[in-house]
Amino acid sequence: METILARKNGLNIQLTNEPHPDERRFIHQKIQAFNNAVSPQHRAARRPDAVQPLGIFLRTADGELVGGLVGSTFWDWVEFDDFWIDAEYRGQGFGKSMLRAAEIEGLVRGCIHAHLQTFDFQAREFYKKAGYEVVGQLEDFPHGHIFYWMRKEFGRAKHIPFHQVHSRDDVLAYLAQINRTHPNRGAVVNNIVDHISRLTAKNPHVVELCSGAGMLARRLVRVFDHVQYTGLDIGPDFVAFSREQLEPFANRATVIHTDLNSDGWQEQLQRPIHAIVSMQSLHDLGDESRVERIYAIARQLLPAGGLFINADLTAPEGGSVPNNPGRLSVSRHLELLRRHGFENISCSLQIDDFACVAGFVPAA
Repeated sequence: METILARKNGLNIQLTNEPHPDERRFIHQKIQAFNNAVSPQHRAARRPDAVQPLGIFLRTADGELVGGLVGSTFWDWVEFDDFWIDAEYRGQGFGKSMLRAAEIEGLVRGCIHAHLQTFDFQAREFYKKAGYEVVGQLEDFPHGHIFYWMRKEFGRAKHIPFHQVHSRDDVLAYLAQINRTHPNRGAVVNNIVDHISRLTAKNPHVVELCSGAGMLARRLVRVFDHVQYTGLDIGPDFVAFSREQLEPFANRATVIHTDLNSDGWQEQLQRPIHAIVSMQSLHDLGDESRVERIYAIARQLLPAGGLFINADLTAPEGGSVPNNPGRLSVSRHLELLRRHGFENISCSLQIDDFACVAGFVPAA
C-alpha cells in the first residue's frame, strides 16, 4: 500500500512499506550509473574479476566446517564481511592465524588496507590486537551497544630495500611497500597475463626472472591450469615465501634460488621454455650491460616463436634516473630487443614509470 505524503510541482512523494523488487533494482541501477559517471574507480569495479572473493576456512580432519572468514578484495582494500569460529575451537589461535592468512592473501593481490565492521559484544579487542583501529562508531545501534568501523594499514611501519629482506616479516613489509608505492602493478600483471594467454603451446613453460614474493606467479598458475611455471630469485626469504604460496601448485610450479648476475644460472632450467617474463626487477641487476646480458640469454633459451616480456620501471626518453643506471628508456629497451634478434617487438603498456616491452624469437 502506498501513501501520498506530499505533492509538489506535479510530483508525488509516496511512502510504501513494501517496495517492489523492480523499484529497488531501478534505484540501485541509477545510483550505479551516477557513480560510474563520476568515479573511474567505480567504473573499474564493474569489470569482470575486479572484485575478487576471499575465503579462509577452518575444517576438521573429516571436512566439517567449524570456522570461516569471508570477504573480498578491490580498490587496494581487503573487505571482511563475516568471521566466525565454533565455540569449541576459540581461544586456540585459529582466529589470529586465519586473519593473518587473509591479510597475506590481500597483500599478494596488491592490497594496502583492510576494513571491517564489528559490535562491542563481538571482536573489537581481538581486531585491535591485530593492528586494527577504530575509525568510526555508532552508539545505541542497537540500544545499549556500539557498532564499530575498523581499518588497518599494511606496511607503514618501516621502509625496507629488497636487498635487506631477511625474514618472512620483511617479505610482507616489502610487499606492502611495493603495493603502496606502485599501485598500478595490477595493470602490469594483467598485461603480462594477456600476453601469456596467447601462447599456443599445449602446456607452456613460463620462466619468471626475479620472481620476488610471487605476485605474478600466483596469478599465472591460478588463471592458467595448463601453465608450467619456474621462478628465479636471489633472495632466500623471497624464494621461501613464494614456495609457500605456490605449494598447492607444486606439481607445476617451481622456484629456484639463484643469482642472475652469476654465470650458468640458466643451466638450472628445464627445457623447452615458451616464455620468459620479468616484472619490476631487471633494472636492479646493475647497469645497461646487465640488462642487455639478460636479453641475450633469453634469446638463447627461447625456441622459435618464444616470447620475452620485460615489464620494468623505465627512464625518460633521452634521460636517466640518478643512482639507477639499469633503468632504461622504452626506446632503448626496444633497441636492445632488436639487437638480440627478437621480432614483432612492441611496448604494450606504459603507465606511470612502468613499461611493458615484448618480443618474439623468429619462427624457424
